[in-house]
Amino acid sequence: MPVQKKSILTVTAPAVLILLMMLVVSACAVSGGTETIQASPDAVASLAEEVPEALPETDSRPEKVTAAMTADEMYRVMSAELRGSEGDIIAALSNYLEAALLSDDPKIAKRVTVLSVRARSWQHAAMAADRWQLLDPDNIEATRALAAAHIYTGNYKAAAYQLDHLYTQVEGTEAEKWQQITGVLARSASTENARDLLQQLIDKYQLNGNTPAVSTGKLAQSQLAAKLGDMQLAMQLGQEAAVGLKDDAQAQLWLGRLFIASEKLPESTRYFQRAWEINPSEEEIAMAYAEVLHRQDNTVKANTVLAGLAQTDRVLLNRIVFATVERDKPRAERLFHQMDDSLDHDQPSHAIRMARAADLIGLPVEARTWYARVPETTEAWLAARLRLAVLVAISDGLEQGRAVLATLKNNQNNNVVEQAWLADSQLLQQARELPAAAESLRSGLLQQPDSVPLNYSLGLLMAQAGDVAAAEVLFRKVLSLQPNNPTALNALGYTLTDLTDRHAEALDYIQRALELQPDDVSVIDSMGWVLYRLGRNTEALVYLKRAYLLDDNPEIAAHLVEVLWKSGQQTAARRLFYKARAENKDDPILLRLEQRFGL
Repeated sequence: MPVQKKSILTVTAPAVLILLMMLVVSACAVSGGTETIQASPDAVASLAEEVPEALPETDSRPEKVTAAMTADEMYRVMSAELRGSEGDIIAALSNYLEAALLSDDPKIAKRVTVLSVRARSWQHAAMAADRWQLLDPDNIEATRALAAAHIYTGNYKAAAYQLDHLYTQVEGTEAEKWQQITGVLARSASTENARDLLQQLIDKYQLNGNTPAVSTGKLAQSQLAAKLGDMQLAMQLGQEAAVGLKDDAQAQLWLGRLFIASEKLPESTRYFQRAWEINPSEEEIAMAYAEVLHRQDNTVKANTVLAGLAQTDRVLLNRIVFATVERDKPRAERLFHQMDDSLDHDQPSHAIRMARAADLIGLPVEARTWYARVPETTEAWLAARLRLAVLVAISDGLEQGRAVLATLKNNQNNNVVEQAWLADSQLLQQARELPAAAESLRSGLLQQPDSVPLNYSLGLLMAQAGDVAAAEVLFRKVLSLQPNNPTALNALGYTLTDLTDRHAEALDYIQRALELQPDDVSVIDSMGWVLYRLGRNTEALVYLKRAYLLDDNPEIAAHLVEVLWKSGQQTAARRLFYKARAENKDDPILLRLEQRFGL
């Protein structure tokens, strides 16, 4: 079963080329003689102004210095520029790396490290970071970069050595040491290996006792374990930390959240309560405690906790949510009007919160008014315009709603343009104008032919229309841009097995998607369906039953009913069908299934 999900493209080759050429251009000013060439400090340093995700973060910006380059080093740089201009990124990085290896300036090695990371060339990043650390052995940032590069290249033994070095290198509390390690390990592509590295470090640097210093270190370890998905270890360390941090509100809050993540809501309450008792005026803590109380139907106490806070927009919006859940619209409206004159009424975020509150309560006129007021300078502006288009379409008609989106389609920001075309198509789909919805997406692709969401969305429409050839072209376009996009792999595989007899080929795509997203319900459902189409009913039932337990939507239910029926389990199939029909009375998939099997 394919599901629409927005995917984000990684750094493109042209973007890396621009970065490489900036480095070269900055190095072309000759300062006397033939042996030394001066690089422009502003242009070169600008490359490291923004450290990419894969590289450990730093709190300080790189120094803007003038890097002296010998003629030999400059030759490597010019060679890199030539290779880069020809589109050979790897060769360009190799030339830059040679320049870094010839130079004794650690800042050049640092810049090559940053460029390599942005190009996702981890071998180059590891070698450049190694050179950087050699030239500046006391630099914590270099150690973090080298550890991260080793993790990405799968050299976990070397990564363990660098993380060990990082632990001893950091001068600070246990929490500060583990926070540095967290910044590296949390980005590991393999959570299993990252957990092993974490456990090695925990075993080596045993934290014994319940002193605040030791407990703070365990708290940091717990947070890292949770990021790596080891909730059992996170819980163990969190509970140990909480013993020594009984008066630390954030530690108590963290443990409460661990219990929530472990689906132990009642057990979490005492930790949220303790955090609130320590600091009852802290908005984050009080709101978390109130949410836990409200989810357990302790509505009076939950509302009392929020009423005791300073009445900011966030607090009032949460009070409105509670009132709406309790179906107390008069109270929700009173809070809405109170929010209009809240402590944050002059803040840029005020309009979007007022709009969302009105939308939630069911005040469409007020919602439209406030969505229209959201400043373009805020992050919420695009979401506000898209929601405004929907509300206008509901109240004034489809074309008026589309008119709101029309101005966005020529915006200078590519993301705005992309989202506008997606929203336009969705409005048309909701109006059941599917050919027009497809044509809208085609128009968007004329502006952005390499848009993953636009290609994928049009592929879904083509599959829905039964145009397998067109859908296949579009899904393969997505995979040419992102070969490991699990959503596109799943969609292509499901389309092939559902609408053609190319089941063996479909199985390959769905297996790849399942390897990338083993817990994705749509992929699990697809795996069950392709196995059924291959005649492997017993295996198919395992996947379809699991998918149905995760999400009992009509399409998954229909798949499971059909396979049960074809497997001779008609009684179980009828029972499941009647349950699904009772919950989804007019669902077309279930209606078609009823006609096929006479259920």
